[in-house]
Amino acid sequence: MRQGEAVFVDSGAWIALALSRDPLHAQAREQWELLHGAGAKLHTSVPVFIETFTFLDRNANRDVALKTTVGVAQVKVRGLAKVQAVFSFAILAYNLVRIPKLLEAT
Repeated sequence: MRQGEAVFVDSGAWIALALSRDPLHAQAREQWELLHGAGAKLHTSVPVFIETFTFLDRNANRDVALKTTVGVAQVKVRGLAKVQAVFSFAILAYNLVRIPKLLEAT
């Protein structure tokens, strides 16, 4: 890998990295260290962000989902305003996921 090479990271990698019980967690950590060491520029997309958040929210818990997705956002954006916007987006995504549960409760 060349120094600073762009790499697209899909939801499976973020999920494996976030969940220590995932069968691919060790490989994900190893790849993360290699990419970080090579100074790779990590990229992802909004659909991947939402898919990762939704999976972790349903299969782990909200804290893990928020920690991971906000961590994903920090890879791509810089500056307080952008980080706050991405965090707000993560909260919005979480609330969208919760709407069916909230409607069932009423």
